[in-house]
Amino acid sequence: MSVISQIVAELSRADSQPRDWYGWATNQMGHAFSFMALAMLFAPWIAAALAVTKETADGIKTNNRQGWRDCATDLFFSLSGVALVAVPAWQIPVLIAVAVALAAGIVKRLRAS
Repeated sequence: MSVISQIVAELSRADSQPRDWYGWATNQMGHAFSFMALAMLFAPWIAAALAVTKETADGIKTNNRQGWRDCATDLFFSLSGVALVAVPAWQIPVLIAVAVALAAGIVKRLRAS
């Protein structure tokens, strides 16, 4: 298996890291920064369409409640990254929403471990 196919396989594996706060937090920041970069490199609408397509495909693949919840969370962080690039006037509200969601997810995982 080539390195590229290993990376693609890992990126397409849905995982909500229910007891790993650090893994979850870095995963969500990875979603935000990756789609922020895509929005800057191509166009925000392309990045948003890719995020929706990827997370919908992951949700269909997992086809359970926890998988869909993970996809919705990933989509929130991905689209937050796109919004930071696409709409400068939304930067402060988006950053506040991301900080609150990140803190809530970390607290949830710390309580579960």
